[in-house]
Amino acid sequence: MWDHFGKFNETISGDTENNEVEVSCERKNNVYKKPDRYCVYCKCVIHNGKLKRHIIRKHKTEPEIIEILKKDKATQNIFFDRKRKDGIYEFNVELISENKDPSMRERQANQKDQLRVCTSCKCFVSSRFFYKHKCIVPEPDPLKPALLQKAKSKIDQDPDFREILNSFRDGKVGALCRSDPFIKLIGFRHFNLRKHEKGKENEVKRVVMAEMRELARLFLTFCEISGESETNSLEIMFSRNNLQDLYEAIQQQVSIVDDKMERKEKHGQKLFLNAIILRSIKALHGHYAETMQDLKAKELKNFKDAYKFKSCELFSSARQMCVKNSMEKLRRPENLPKEMDIQKLKWFIHEEISQNVTNFSVERYAWLRTLIVSRLTLFNARRGEEASRMLRTEWEDAERNVWVPQEQVANVEDSAEKFLVGQFKLAYLKGKGKKFVPVLVPKDLVPGIRLLIENRTLYGIPVNNPFLFGTKSEKSHCSGWHALREVCHRADISLITAGKMRHRLSSIYASLHMLPHNQEIFLDHMGHEKGINKENYQCPAGVRTLRVMGRMLTDADEGGNVSKAIQEESDADGENDMDDQEELAAESAEIDVDDDIDVSDEKITPKTVKWSKEDTATLRIFFQTYISTQKENNTGNLPRKNEIEDYLRKTKVTSLVGLDMKTKIHKIKTKIFNERKTSRERVSQKLSKLMSN
Repeated sequence: MWDHFGKFNETISGDTENNEVEVSCERKNNVYKKPDRYCVYCKCVIHNGKLKRHIIRKHKTEPEIIEILKKDKATQNIFFDRKRKDGIYEFNVELISENKDPSMRERQANQKDQLRVCTSCKCFVSSRFFYKHKCIVPEPDPLKPALLQKAKSKIDQDPDFREILNSFRDGKVGALCRSDPFIKLIGFRHFNLRKHEKGKENEVKRVVMAEMRELARLFLTFCEISGESETNSLEIMFSRNNLQDLYEAIQQQVSIVDDKMERKEKHGQKLFLNAIILRSIKALHGHYAETMQDLKAKELKNFKDAYKFKSCELFSSARQMCVKNSMEKLRRPENLPKEMDIQKLKWFIHEEISQNVTNFSVERYAWLRTLIVSRLTLFNARRGEEASRMLRTEWEDAERNVWVPQEQVANVEDSAEKFLVGQFKLAYLKGKGKKFVPVLVPKDLVPGIRLLIENRTLYGIPVNNPFLFGTKSEKSHCSGWHALREVCHRADISLITAGKMRHRLSSIYASLHMLPHNQEIFLDHMGHEKGINKENYQCPAGVRTLRVMGRMLTDADEGGNVSKAIQEESDADGENDMDDQEELAAESAEIDVDDDIDVSDEKITPKTVKWSKEDTATLRIFFQTYISTQKENNTGNLPRKNEIEDYLRKTKVTSLVGLDMKTKIHKIKTKIFNERKTSRERVSQKLSKLMSN
């Protein structure tokens, strides 16, 4: 090496040579070797990753190799990449069939870890980084290698339930859910009860997994308390000898320590655990009965009786606290969404949808979908996931007006009402339980929905995804709750959830004096019963309570005329309500007449009909074949509905004036039944007299 004076520096040169020798030796010791590959043609291992060269040299006479070598380089790379993955998959499956761990992978690992295989693209990926795996097919399916072995039980043979088992995370809880036969049995039974619910596959999967996880956590806690080994099966927990340990495990499972270091309970989780335990007992009892394990079935029945007897000590407070929290927190008027925020959110969604429809691109697809789902959920006060899981077939029915016959629309006389009917598309979709609930789609959302349908493939949504608001997964749809959260965040307002909107609409309903048949339509739209609406959703009528009961109790306390005070207050309420709701009630009444909906109160006082002699004689002549039949104990058929309607068209029955058609049919059937009974009694009496004579 030369210094700045032009002289050679021997010392520096010697040091440099020594360093270069050390570096070269270190490189030789740490030479990177490419992982081995497996050839699918000759079934041999190719060392140092020279698979492409091996196939081109050794298998160039294969027809597909001849064809691929004629293609461009990019196409060749895709082909040989596929062959590399097929070889890794085939080699590892052979190892698994011999009860060995898979060893061949895409890249060498720096540290030892577990592998998962994507059954869609047959790629082995580290368990820690599987969530980053970019699959070349729509939906990667993470399958544990141990579950690739031939399934022997009925549970493992079900592909949908096996997908649920594969979805559990690695860990003690996840491993227990995949391995314990009784946890799998309980989960499989629950899954079978609901697996046929079309459009709810994700919800069913989520609920079944949550139940299995809670059961596994409870069992692990039970083992810590009782000293039982975790290798035992779940059934040891359902024994009367371990009942006290089970109670302690439940108590420990639901106990938490807050920021103030105070111990509190999760009351909702405690009731959830109680429901899971009762379902588990039912499933195990059925399993024992099916497999003829009568002694275990008998012991389990005794355990159930003991558990229910002691459960009042454990769960009564939780039930009371849940009711109290529902009243004090969920149903408070202050927790309802503010009207100003609702209007602000409405206009924000409207403006965003207009802009995205006008300037649509594939990059705006997800945001437009989020806006439409949020609008449908809030406008219809639907539950969080109901509008988002609308099927394409349900939307197609709505677009063709399947549920809105044009004949009924033509019969609407009021032009304003006819205009209102034309502003919506009506879809019916699966709600909670077995109910079908309506979703009104405003016409301003239709262009956006059509854009979503037209650009599904460009965005990457699979063709066989049945959901209108589907994602890139084959069986998944976007989340309604997350859609609302994102929209509220961008609109810079506090979160308005679907539950809050349902509370708001139920409270508005409670403040209105709707006609009974309009109340039925409202409850059908909400998808729950009147008692549920009153006890769980609507806010208590605080102002009305103060107005009515305050006047009454004050007059009673002062010794005044209570009945007169109540009447005056009722009259005042009636006048105010009519001032506020007169137009709404009139519109509702007219709509119901046009739609030919029967009007009936929830509790109708039975009306007694006094039949005239003329009407009775006419009825006996018309229905003589039903009245004159001779059988024992007043048995026999009654006329069908269309026969009675024919009778009412041909005959004017003055005794039934003022009744609706349904009540008329019921009264006529009752009259025929009584006339037949009277006729037979008379014949029987005459025969008895003749026989006695």
